[in-house]
Amino acid sequence: MFPRMPILLFVLLISLSDSLCQDNNIPLGQWRLHTPYTHAKSIDIAAGKIYVACLVGSMVMDQADNSFISLSKINGLSDYDVDKYKYNNELGILLLAYSNGNIDLMKGNSIINVSDIKRKSIVGSKNINHIYFWHDSAFLSCDYGISLLDLKKNEIKESYENLGKGGLANKIYATTMSNSGDSIFIASDSGVMVAPVSPYINLQDYNNWYLFKTKDSLPLKVRAGSVCTLNSKVYAGISRKGIYVFNGTYWEKTSIPISDTTDIASMNVSGNKILICAGSSPAAMVISFDGNSYNVFTSPYIAYPTEAVYDSKGILWIADGGYGIVHNLGGTFNYQYLNGPGRILPIFKLYNYGNNIVGLPGGFDSYFAPVEYTEGYYEYDNNSWKTYDIYNYPILAIADTYVDAVYNPANGSFYIASFRNGLIERKSDGTHVLYDNVTPLPGGCSLSGTPPGLRMSGLAIDQEKNVWATSVVGSGISSLAEIKPNGTCVTIPSFSDPGNYAVRIAIDDFDNKWIQSHYYGILVYNEKTAQTRFLSQGTGAGNLPNNYVTAMEKDKKGQMWIGTKSGVAVFYDPSIVFTSGTDAVAPTYKHYPLLFGEYVTCIQVDGGNRKWIGTQNGLWLFNEDGTQVVANYTTMNSPILSNFIIDLEINKQTGELFIATDKGIIAYRSDATDGTDKFKDVKVFPNPVTENFNGLVGISGLATNANVKITDIYGNLIYETTAHGGTASWNLKNYNGVPAVTGVYLIYSTTTDGAEGFVSKIAVVR
Repeated sequence: MFPRMPILLFVLLISLSDSLCQDNNIPLGQWRLHTPYTHAKSIDIAAGKIYVACLVGSMVMDQADNSFISLSKINGLSDYDVDKYKYNNELGILLLAYSNGNIDLMKGNSIINVSDIKRKSIVGSKNINHIYFWHDSAFLSCDYGISLLDLKKNEIKESYENLGKGGLANKIYATTMSNSGDSIFIASDSGVMVAPVSPYINLQDYNNWYLFKTKDSLPLKVRAGSVCTLNSKVYAGISRKGIYVFNGTYWEKTSIPISDTTDIASMNVSGNKILICAGSSPAAMVISFDGNSYNVFTSPYIAYPTEAVYDSKGILWIADGGYGIVHNLGGTFNYQYLNGPGRILPIFKLYNYGNNIVGLPGGFDSYFAPVEYTEGYYEYDNNSWKTYDIYNYPILAIADTYVDAVYNPANGSFYIASFRNGLIERKSDGTHVLYDNVTPLPGGCSLSGTPPGLRMSGLAIDQEKNVWATSVVGSGISSLAEIKPNGTCVTIPSFSDPGNYAVRIAIDDFDNKWIQSHYYGILVYNEKTAQTRFLSQGTGAGNLPNNYVTAMEKDKKGQMWIGTKSGVAVFYDPSIVFTSGTDAVAPTYKHYPLLFGEYVTCIQVDGGNRKWIGTQNGLWLFNEDGTQVVANYTTMNSPILSNFIIDLEINKQTGELFIATDKGIIAYRSDATDGTDKFKDVKVFPNPVTENFNGLVGISGLATNANVKITDIYGNLIYETTAHGGTASWNLKNYNGVPAVTGVYLIYSTTTDGAEGFVSKIAVVR
């Protein structure tokens, strides 16, 4: 039992504490989406809120104060990739359709999932292209046909599939009913089709559907992308042909200006008008048509319009694929979106320095061929993303395909390795310099080869603040460069055999350079002792699980953790790596080598020296020595975007783990941060704990691996733990799993040697 302390002593200590400040980041154990919101693809308005579907996740704008929130699987949705939003005003239901056929119905404060289509056995895509409400039902136009959703029973009533000629597949883009409800019109790959609505007619039989032809004054064998009904008339939109209206017998082309080069993204009835989104920058436009006349809206911010709606005040809101939400709220068009990375480019590498996280798009494939992305790179700081793109920094257009980065605190420079053309240095004043075949590296070093071309592949910094860079030149011979803080540099050419490309570089506590080869293990090099050694598979040769090395990471004890496409191994003492016969050891988990047979993609070490390991089948968190699983996150048990993990990086100050997947970036705030030997800026968060909070209480700023005890105000021990690095957590329960009741609790912490202590308090409201 933790010994009781006099209450007056606690009060005195607490009065000296400055630890009640709140943490501005997400709570421990929570997730946060870091995806771009500029690529909007669907929009609708419900109860004063603008709902916008983006490529990954959605954003919601409150019209009352123009504030934004992110809406995704993290806060209650069933999936991420919402394709369509549609609000039924009569029933008060917001329907969300996902690209995999999944459906959510938002009714008041509840979300009801309808997974009938997602679970349906269908060959091919289940994408829902359009939603049309008719009384208590919703017609869902899908890649496989049409499904009818009962909005009161929350189930699919029936589906009409394979509506093409001869019963072949036919993608349906939109559906509408005639004003009287006696006919159903669809826009499809085959063209515009119609069928009578009657209990005696089987709409599942393609023979009961009529395809309008040239004799009906519609283009034949041309895909129709849109249909809608306005003022008792049915309209059809055909890209690069125009907008047609049905007079009951045949179709007539309207005067709405759709040229032979203009694609139609959508037609949507809103405010008793048809809103047509068409074209792309610089010829993009939104057309408003009331059945008699039309208005054409253009703006530099209407670049890739996908869908548009009017609100109750007649304000036009547009989902745009380049600017997020575009509107004419102030009389002229402007744009807004939730902050995020600039584009949905796959991130190849994440890098942390200070409180910043950098995302680098680009990389190379398994054949060592560049994956070319030329848009720039992204940096996260103070809860906001900034895009360094080629439009604001033209020099970035010369070098692209970024694969690694490093920050040098000695001169304030940030370096980026381009796998196509050199090394980028962002100086402390924000200017960018490119070192390539034209401009040598600082100090006059040149890595140019024959034929010309400089492919930088890896960056690292040593204890003396020298930046080390690996590169591939000429016919595949790798070179190594040492860039000193004073501007001088040294190069080591012909560093490896031709074709044995140097990929990434890591530096251990003994100044050894661990250079990951593309196909053949690891080359360890020390320029001061002139020692080299190749590490590969086989006893005595390094004992790697596989020669295809994918990750190298030094942990808090100086051990080198190696990831391969067949598991993980560790060099426990890098100081003897040059000793003949020194081998890696695979930690044992469940009687097998750690992640045996798994394709490991990345490894990160958190403040508690635990190992976060990304694979192509999910994310793992192991204890310090890799023998116990702390957590395993997949799409089945967590909000993680994808099981294919590309890279990991930890904000060492907050413990937020950034996870780059093949579908974008998501972050998880772990309960570990880097600590120091003293207590510094200790924070208890949240504080107070409100009745609707069900997460973890965090205590950050602790001394490394500090002991933490939590008591009631009478000194009775409630909970005890050890910090992971500089952060500890409390699940608001005692040792018996009983939740904490309303009251004030005391937090007492000491360093591992007991030399320094800290006391604070937390209020819990239940």
